[in-house]
Amino acid sequence: MNQPKQAQINKRIVKAPDPSDPSIPPSIYYIEIRPDYEVEWKWTVFPDGNRVVTGYQLIQKNTVKIKEVRNSR
Repeated sequence: MNQPKQAQINKRIVKAPDPSDPSIPPSIYYIEIRPDYEVEWKWTVFPDGNRVVTGYQLIQKNTVKIKEVRNSR
């Protein structure tokens, strides 16, 4: 029996980097991506110098950047 195409695609979970200060709640905990993609994390830097990931960009390996996702805080 054939499985739907979507079910055949392997995915991996990539944990987002932790905020620089543990008291800052993360905007993104993890993302799920296909093995042929990489992730570039987008950071927000606060006036006090602390940083937190608030978005990401998916990059297909050996190609150009394809998708950007950014959460607003």
